[in-house]
Amino acid sequence: MRCRALLLILVFILAVGLFPIVAEINNFHDADVDRDGIISLAELLRVIQFYNSGAYHACPEVGTEDGFCCGVAGGGEMEMPPMIIRQPDDLTVNEGQAVSLTVVAVGNNLRYQWCRRNHCPLCKIYLPVDNPTAQSPTLSWPQISLEDDDYYFCYVDNDTGSVMTRNAELRVNADTQTRK
Repeated sequence: MRCRALLLILVFILAVGLFPIVAEINNFHDADVDRDGIISLAELLRVIQFYNSGAYHACPEVGTEDGFCCGVAGGGEMEMPPMIIRQPDDLTVNEGQAVSLTVVAVGNNLRYQWCRRNHCPLCKIYLPVDNPTAQSPTLSWPQISLEDDDYYFCYVDNDTGSVMTRNAELRVNADTQTRK
């Protein structure tokens, strides 16, 4: 009984003590690109890349926990290579539905190009998607068709680098109601 009471007191003290830390997480470090409060390995490697290029510098006015930030010292904007924050998801949809594949990337002056495998499982060549939204972060179809069933990826680039998303599988099921 004493152990249980001590344990409850300890849990209460920890909960009350940690609450202010959790509540004040709105001051993110400049390296925390996706603003989740955690600097991932990809974000850390990005900082190392900036540091090696001389673009990670002291900026105490920003108020980051270490007093450093990414960019050109003394102001100005540095061209940063693209980094994918969120990959497109695999989707299984019914023919005729509105569908979107989305990539979330960060960097300056980003350009997007969606490509597809074009129903060739052994091919290593992907073709640009013929769609009005193929050069944007979101590839959309107002009404998906069976011919759109394929693997898709997005090539994201700018003047300092490029990156590709994973292959997202888009499976389109036949609409049995209209085919009867």
